[in-house]
Formats: sequence, C-alpha cells, structure tokens
Amino acid sequence: MTKLQLAANLSKEMKAQGIKFNRDKAEDFIDAITNSIDEILAKDRGILVSNFGKFKIFRTSSKIITSPRGDGKKFFMPPTDIIRWHPAPQTRIKGGSEEVSDDDWQKMKTDIAAKKFDFGPDLVATATNLTSEKPPRKNPNEVNIVVNNFGQANYFDDDSSPLCRFARRVFQLMEKLCAKKFQIIPHKQYSLIIFSTGGNEISEQKIPIVSHQIISQKIETLAKTRGDNVSQILTPQGKTLVVEKV
Repeated sequence: MTKLQLAANLSKEMKAQGIKFNRDKAEDFIDAITNSIDEILAKDRGILVSNFGKFKIFRTSSKIITSPRGDGKKFFMPPTDIIRWHPAPQTRIKGGSEEVSDDDWQKMKTDIAAKKFDFGPDLVATATNLTSEKPPRKNPNEVNIVVNNFGQANYFDDDSSPLCRFARRVFQLMEKLCAKKFQIIPHKQYSLIIFSTGGNEISEQKIPIVSHQIISQKIETLAKTRGDNVSQILTPQGKTLVVEKV
C-alpha cells in the first residue's frame, strides 16, 4: 500500500464515522504523524503507541563487511541504528503471518545444501548444521529499518569496535617504526598511510578509499587526545590528514 492509497483509505474510514476528511487532509495527517514519530525517535529512541505497537532504536556494533558485488573487497561499516517495531497483540492477530510448513522447511534445507541459491559461502556453510527441527519464531511481525545515523559521533567512543582497534594499531605502528609523522592520502581506488621521519618515507599501507573519511576522523580524534599535531591538506581526491608526533 502506498501513501496515496493509505490516505484514501483513511479518508474513507473518517467519512464512515461521520467526519469530513478529504484525501488532501488525510495526506497532511499522515505527514504530521510520521514527522512526529521521527522527532520522538531521534530524541527518546523509542515510542509506544497503545493498541498498535512500539518503535525502538537499537544500535548494532561496527563491523567489516564484504562487497555484495562478489569481488571480495572488504569495507568498514560504522555502528548503525536499527528501528524495530514490536506490534501490539491486537495488531499481531490482525496481520499475522503463516508459519512455514514442515514440507517447505525440508525443501528449503535441501535446496540450500545443494547450493541452488546464491546466498554466499557463509550461509551455505551453515546449511550442513541445519537440524530437522524448525527454529523458533522470535517475532514474525518484526520489521527492521536500517538508519545510517551519520549525524551522531557516539561510535567514536566504542573502544571495542574494529574502527578503534585499527586506529590504535596505526599509532602502535608509528611507535614501532620510530616514525615522527604519518599521512593518510586519498587516491582514486584506495588511500595510503605513509609513515616518515625527517622527510624520508619508512613504510606505507593501503586502506579502502570508501573507509578514508571515517578512519581519518577517528585517527584525528585519537591524535588530539594524545597531544599530537594534526593538520589537513585539501587535494582533488579529498582531504589528506597529517599527524606529527610532538
């Protein structure tokens, strides 16, 4: 159902209740409701609508993902906010889904084990571990909506994230190489981390260009807490971050 269809249905229901409510007013009403939900979720990270359900924001940790294009490239995914909707019992009954039958479950196991579906090596590998018992249904009506919350920088404080561990390793490598300075220089397909002392290059490492900005921001934050000198140089490919040991 689209927004226009929802507005038409809402207008029809209102008229059935003896309330004058045309489609334009219904659309404005829907916009007001959704905008209010957005604002409340951004502020309180949760909202309860009686007899309908509960919206709540959960944060997933950062991780390294593989490109869906099948080229094997790895990318850094920062911590992500996920909105989950838990329907009220009345809503769950009205919009309940059917459980997978035993025959469909067995067929699905056979097809996955035979690699009839291109789910990737990780999921196919788990097919051998499938038991004859169907997994319990946690919540068949739960809806996950991914929200990339780049406006907040709380994930910079997550010391256990791959981003933090990588940033710390950069500074550890700087100490190990006895380097006085390193630069993170963006290129077309990758970024270079170049360690140097007295103008002489000691070592370099490549990182995916897609991770350049998020890694540079984290390293800049850590460098400032260490008291190192931090500067930036604007290039056609992006900003070069320069960190010098004091």
